[in-house]
Amino acid sequence: VSASGSFGAMIGLAIGLGDLLALGVAVFIWVSVVWGIFNWVPIRGLDGHHMLARILDATLPPKPSAVTLRVISIVVGLGVAVWAWVSGQRFVALFVLLLTFSDVFPRAVGSVAGGR
Repeated sequence: VSASGSFGAMIGLAIGLGDLLALGVAVFIWVSVVWGIFNWVPIRGLDGHHMLARILDATLPPKPSAVTLRVISIVVGLGVAVWAWVSGQRFVALFVLLLTFSDVFPRAVGSVAGGR
C-alpha cells in the first residue's frame, strides 16, 4: 500500500461519511508530514540546505565547503525536479527548478523578484 493510496482511501472515507472534520484533519496531517520531509532536501531555500551547510562548514575548509554545498544543491535539485516531472508533479518540479535556479544565478533571480 502506497502512502498516496492510503491517503486517497482516507480522503474517500471522510468524503463518503460526510465528515468534514476528518477530511480537514487528514489533509492537515498529510501536508504537514510531506512538507516536513520535503523541507529536509538539501536545496537552497530549504532547511536541508542549511543543515548540510553546517555539516560541511564543520568538516571542510570554507572555500571547498561552499563549492561542495552548491554542487550538491544543484545535483539534488535537478534530480528531484526530474523525478517530480516524471511522476506527474509538475508544480513540484517547477518549484524545485526555481529553487535550484536561484542557487545557480542568485543575483538574476533576486533582480527578477525585486530583490537586490
